[in-house]
Amino acid sequence: IGSLEQLKAFNASSNSLGSIPSIIYELSNLESLDLSFNSLKGTIDEALGNLTQLKFLSLHENRLSGQVPQSMSRLSQMEYLRLSRNKLNGEIPLFYGTMVEGSFDGNSFSGNIPSLSQSSAQVFRLEKLSLNDNQLNGTIPDLSRLSSLEILDLWNNRLSGEIPVSLPPNLKYMRIGSNKLESVLPASIGELQSLEFFDASLNKLNSTLPTTLGRLSNLKQLYLAANNIIGSIPSTIGGLLALEELWLNNNRLTGTIPSEIGKVLKLRSFLVFHNKMTGTIPSVLGSLSNIGELTLDRNDFTGTIPEELGNLQKAYDISMTVNMLQGSVPNSMCLLREAGTLQRFEVDSKLGCTCCTNGCARPRMDC
Repeated sequence: IGSLEQLKAFNASSNSLGSIPSIIYELSNLESLDLSFNSLKGTIDEALGNLTQLKFLSLHENRLSGQVPQSMSRLSQMEYLRLSRNKLNGEIPLFYGTMVEGSFDGNSFSGNIPSLSQSSAQVFRLEKLSLNDNQLNGTIPDLSRLSSLEILDLWNNRLSGEIPVSLPPNLKYMRIGSNKLESVLPASIGELQSLEFFDASLNKLNSTLPTTLGRLSNLKQLYLAANNIIGSIPSTIGGLLALEELWLNNNRLTGTIPSEIGKVLKLRSFLVFHNKMTGTIPSVLGSLSNIGELTLDRNDFTGTIPEELGNLQKAYDISMTVNMLQGSVPNSMCLLREAGTLQRFEVDSKLGCTCCTNGCARPRMDC
């Protein structure tokens, strides 16, 4: 292999290599090196920095440990760097100037996310940045100049502070949950017109939901569960015409479910349990024909269960226990259970439901 001095691509992925063959470091014209899905152990050799023509390097899904060597800073042509799912630590080696993809997830990287001010580049090409499942701390830096960035994954780190007001304008996927972020969900999020997925759950956000959320016409998944969000669900929620999943559970929301929710016809999962919401359960929920999961437990809803909920032919899980509901369970709900799709249907026992699954190990019609 050492005689192949002009070799530009080397792929030995999905084998059982225990270490990086030292002869590879002599391939000075190599532009692409893929050693992913092996059993590589030990540290990354400083000699890797000799491969200055590298544009693509994939070492993900191995058992590499230690810090990324400083010599890798010489890889000034690097475009795709995949180091995810190893045991690497130290600081993140980001090449903002040339990098198109940086995948570093599933390691033990620590320290701060490098800021753009550390780069002399004027044009940034980064499209994907995966830093999830590490031990990063500090705040989220201003990344708004990354105009090509579509995927930003910071899930499950130790990040604190506020969500930046200025965000990359063309984001499609943003996951910042399971951190220690606090303060507000900025109104500027409504400017991310390409956003399809947003997850800021499991943080300490303590603001209201901005009305600008309704501008996100391409948003499909919105997860804000397990925060300290207050106030009511804004009526502008009806503008989320592409929304399929809305998780707002385990917050401090008050007020009613807005009737505009009936416009979100693609909604499949609506979770608002464990809040402080009031008012009646709106009958327009029955028009959401794609709903599979509807959980309203542990709120202060009053009134009766709308007959229209029996129209939810695709529902497999409906629950509304620990509220202040009155009356009886509509016959339409029991017919839905008999149809076989609705596997779990739970209400408070005082409503005298004969077709609910409360306390059942599995769905039964006689409990």
